[in-house]
Amino acid sequence: MGLGMGLIRLLFFIFTFIVWLFGLAIIGVTIWMAVDQHYFQDLLGTETFELMMYTLLACGAIICLVGFFGCCGALRESKCLLGTYFTCVLIIIILQCVIFILALIYHETIMWFMDDFLQQSMDFYYGYYHAHTRGWDELQRDYKCCGSRTYEDWETSRWYLSDQTQHQAVPRACCQLDTDYPACTRGTIKANNPDMLWPEGCLTTMVDWLQYNLEVIAGLALAIAAVELCSIIFACCLYQSIEKEASYV
Repeated sequence: MGLGMGLIRLLFFIFTFIVWLFGLAIIGVTIWMAVDQHYFQDLLGTETFELMMYTLLACGAIICLVGFFGCCGALRESKCLLGTYFTCVLIIIILQCVIFILALIYHETIMWFMDDFLQQSMDFYYGYYHAHTRGWDELQRDYKCCGSRTYEDWETSRWYLSDQTQHQAVPRACCQLDTDYPACTRGTIKANNPDMLWPEGCLTTMVDWLQYNLEVIAGLALAIAAVELCSIIFACCLYQSIEKEASYV
C-alpha cells in the first residue's frame, strides 16, 4: 500500500475513532440521565423512561460496534467489514437526516405534545402520585421554572383545586428564594406574589435553552455528519485499494 493510501487509512482510523466516540458519548449521556436526572423517570413513568434509555443505549452500542467494524476492516484489509461499515454509517446518516427533517416539519406538534404532557401531569398526578410530585419539584428547582409555560398553569391542577394545597397557589419549588416561603405560595393564583416566583414555565425554559445554544447544537450536528461522511468516503477509497491490490495478485 502506497504512501497516499497509507495516509487515507490513517485518516479513516481518525474519523472512525470519532464515530466510535460519538456512540460512547450517547451511552455516557444515557447513563448520566439514568443516574442523575431522576425527574425524567418520575414524569415519564418507569416503562416509558426505561424504553427511552434502552433505545439510546442500543443506538450508542450499535454506533460503537460500527466503529469497531471500520477499524477491524482497515487493519485486516477486509472488504466485507469495510462494506458493512459503509452500509451502516450510510444508514445512520440517512436516519439522522430523516429525524432532522421531521423535527423541522413537526416542531410545533412536538411542542404541543410536550406542553400537553406536562399539563396533564400537573393537572392529574401532582400531589397524588409521589413520583410525579417529586419529579415536578426537582424539575422546577433545577431549571428555575414554574409550571409548563407559566405559574398560572397550576390553576387547573387537582392539587390546587383540592384541600392538599393548604392555601398554597403554587408548589414551594416555584419560589425563587427558599426564605420567601411560605409568603411566595400563599393566596390564590390571581392574588399571588409573582415577583417571588420563577417567571418562566419549565417548557419555556427548556426551549429557551435550546434556542440559546442552537448554533452550538447545529454546529455539533454538522460536525458529526461531516465526520461520518468523510469516514464512508475513506472507507470507499480503502475498499477500492484493497480490491485493486487483490486483482494484481
